[in-house]
Amino acid sequence: MIHIAFGEAFIKETGCGFSNREGIMTIKKELLDILACPKCKGDIYLNDSEDGLVCDNCKLLYEIRDDIPVMLIDEAKPINP
Repeated sequence: MIHIAFGEAFIKETGCGFSNREGIMTIKKELLDILACPKCKGDIYLNDSEDGLVCDNCKLLYEIRDDIPVMLIDEAKPINP
């Protein structure tokens, strides 16, 4: 199941998606550039541990589970300041 705003066909057609670096799945920059926070529509970025996407505006962390960013507001984790 894909929890992001566009489907698997888009990812395959454009080459956006994930790459495997040293056994760790990472989000390609092209995909990260088009993703936005579903709550405020602002910029998000990959956290230091590369297991979630962060929105500084909303202070939310969108986890990456099974190499898929879960971009659901109800499932986002609040970030402590």
